[in-house]
Amino acid sequence: MLANYRQILALMMGVVILGIALMPFSPIRAQNQSPATPPKNAGGQEDAARIKTMLKERRDILQEIVNALHQQYLSGQVDEGRILLASRELFQAELDLCDSPAERVALYEKRVRTLKDYEKMSQERLKAGRISQADFLECKAQRLEGEIELERERIKAKPSSK
Repeated sequence: MLANYRQILALMMGVVILGIALMPFSPIRAQNQSPATPPKNAGGQEDAARIKTMLKERRDILQEIVNALHQQYLSGQVDEGRILLASRELFQAELDLCDSPAERVALYEKRVRTLKDYEKMSQERLKAGRISQADFLECKAQRLEGEIELERERIKAKPSSK
């Protein structure tokens, strides 16, 4: 009995340690966190321009990845989870490049349209028996998350009335 308890405890500790070790590699950042945005007054305009260039390069690479995965998704080679994750990464990279609240709102609107398209495609795949109910619900949950984020961004973009 004690040996089983120790094995379970050791397994749980291993899972916790693994989770902590993998946290820096998490593809989804916390909401409103933008570590790629250049800090103000940290190295001047040259550093900001260099960071902006890297942000654009990252966005362009992620766009290529999403384009390739989208084609694979359409042919049934890639599942919903993979394309949703890649499109989320691209969205975050594009968000890091936004300079104004209006740009951010427009980007969130584009994100919601994209998620609605994927939800519609996954619903068709579900009806055809090519994906599971869970895969479809994952798309639906992502779309709802996108709509919630859009509404929050619209609220933040409104001028405060005092």
